[in-house]
Amino acid sequence: LTATDLRRMAASYIHVGHNLRRRDELAHASEAYEMSTLVHEEPVAYNNLGIMAHQAGRPLEALSWWEQSLSLDETQVELHQVMGETALGELRDYRRALLHLRKAVELDPQLASELGAKIAEMENGLVDP
Repeated sequence: LTATDLRRMAASYIHVGHNLRRRDELAHASEAYEMSTLVHEEPVAYNNLGIMAHQAGRPLEALSWWEQSLSLDETQVELHQVMGETALGELRDYRRALLHLRKAVELDPQLASELGAKIAEMENGLVDP
């Protein structure tokens, strides 16, 4: 199979995953997304796996999936923001939160107005570790 064939096959699994998710067949959707990553890694598959884990109340698993997505494309501004907010709000992992929130602002400086206060509080130690 060519690289194009593999990308198309992975996209098909992702499409199936989306459809299963819409039908609330989350276990099967997860399997479809995971199958897509075995064929050809795409950030969208890992992002969806992370979203599903997060919605199921598994923030550490979500962050793990999202880290895999970032390994393929570290310029995902919204993903950095979601990861930072998840690390801060749900895990109280300030180091990880700072890393991702700073990266989001670095990639999109307009986010400084929204995230600047959170970042400053963590940097100044105003947030309990």
